[in-house]
Amino acid sequence: MKPVIRKTTSKGSLSIAKPTKKNDGFSADYVIDAYEKGHRNGFNEATGILLNTFRRNINDASRLIGTILGLMHQYGISYETLYIRADLMTIEIIIAMQEQEYLNDQLRSVYELIAEHEASVEEFMTLSISLLPLNASFDENIITSDGFINFPAVKNGN
Repeated sequence: MKPVIRKTTSKGSLSIAKPTKKNDGFSADYVIDAYEKGHRNGFNEATGILLNTFRRNINDASRLIGTILGLMHQYGISYETLYIRADLMTIEIIIAMQEQEYLNDQLRSVYELIAEHEASVEEFMTLSISLLPLNASFDENIITSDGFINFPAVKNGN
């Protein structure tokens, strides 16, 4: 087998080249270098795809929250606070409201909108939206300790 090391630079590093004939074979250094380069490129590409998907999912969820809150406002249903927990593949939203708001007959239309959007989410995403009444059993500490971020409703005059 002919050596695949073609030259040594003045700094002492090796320049590894592809073999010129089929039967020359590949050196171990060449194989390791090719593996590391492919692994690095694959990792960078996969990371880029995940980040772009996450951005798209967050943007889609933000638009959906706006649509839901707009529909609630249209029906005269107010909420007290919104909780969001997100990771690369899952977005969970809790909309908490006073119990009398939760019992509003128009809330059924909001649930229908939520069900429609949960069923049609984009690739690589799980979307969960819950409407909860604020009653004696509601404990915000449990929700926030579970990783949800609290976004209180903006009231007129505040």
